[in-house]
Amino acid sequence: MDLEYYVPEDFVSDESFVNYCFQSDPQDVSFWEQWLADHPARKEIAGKAREWVFYTSIKSTPEEKQRQWEKLEGSLKGTSLAAGDPHRRELRTISRTGVWAAILLVMVAGVMAFYWTLGKKVSNGIASSSDFTQYITSAGQRHTMVLSDGTQVWLNADSKLVCSDSFQTGKEREVTLSGEAYFKVTPNPASPFVIHTQKLDVRVLGTELNIEAYPGENKEVAALIKGSIQVSLHADPDRRIILKPHEKAVVVNNLLLMPRGIVPDNPDKKEKRLETPNNLIIAPLTTDPLLDSGTVETAWMEGKLVFRNESFSQLAHQMERWYDVDIHFSDSSMEKYRFTGIFSTETIDQALQALQLTSPSDPFSYKINGKDVLIDRNKNEKAKS
Repeated sequence: MDLEYYVPEDFVSDESFVNYCFQSDPQDVSFWEQWLADHPARKEIAGKAREWVFYTSIKSTPEEKQRQWEKLEGSLKGTSLAAGDPHRRELRTISRTGVWAAILLVMVAGVMAFYWTLGKKVSNGIASSSDFTQYITSAGQRHTMVLSDGTQVWLNADSKLVCSDSFQTGKEREVTLSGEAYFKVTPNPASPFVIHTQKLDVRVLGTELNIEAYPGENKEVAALIKGSIQVSLHADPDRRIILKPHEKAVVVNNLLLMPRGIVPDNPDKKEKRLETPNNLIIAPLTTDPLLDSGTVETAWMEGKLVFRNESFSQLAHQMERWYDVDIHFSDSSMEKYRFTGIFSTETIDQALQALQLTSPSDPFSYKINGKDVLIDRNKNEKAKS
């Protein structure tokens, strides 16, 4: 089939496109970069397909994959393949299982293999083949490693870092991140260090930075601590933005830019920032005098979970990764509660007790059963309603 008429399921089933997504074959990477440059109208659909390829490479249930695929379909419903093309068609409905199987087959063949940690020991979180090396942490875990070039990496919970086979020999030292990590990059002007996420490409020479890019979240954040980095969006690779120390780039999915001075994830606090096209925001790092580093974006490295005016729904996602639990709400209205605070040595039980005491709205109750946590409305409040 002519590539110009590809729809998302064609992209994700194409071995060379998956190679391009994971930067595992230089020829495929070069081909697709050139092809997308020559076909700018196809960048949106290819970008969505790339996001889905990344999503299927992380530990997720069939239900989660189904929801992600439906989200992809919904965002591109009615998108034509090429203007004026006589073969124009809308997004096809096909067997999702077939697409997942195709991607898995490509990965197992050597492009990218699924590898999940089975135990609690960090040593279980490293896998390698002739094509890649990947470092993996489960929920509740954190891991520190030194890459072959001397770069130090701190990997946060429920994250994965993939190094391609050309990491040491290529013109660029390329890695792919799913989750969150802090990098202390070894300088090498002849071989820039490039970090790929679902939405961003971050290019550095020698610097310290933190990147948060969890699949399924509505934003990605590249926070610069020292040095300088160049940030670009997959959807607009020709537009590059240079960050200065103590600045962060935030890309927000499916959200319009907020009015100047209002940061989307913290609507009650005003911060000076620079707005750029394609829902990419440049803002200063968030400071907190109670933290050793003074910076909220790297608080997790101190063993602290910091949340500022976070909705209960957003906080629940963070707590799930932090404590290795699954949190459910019996009433969706409680997901809108907002909290501000810091957790460090608290257990999940102690953390929930603290949230109960500071609940800004109606009180809530909770029940812990193994790794399952149920958030419910307080019985007294139920009686009133």
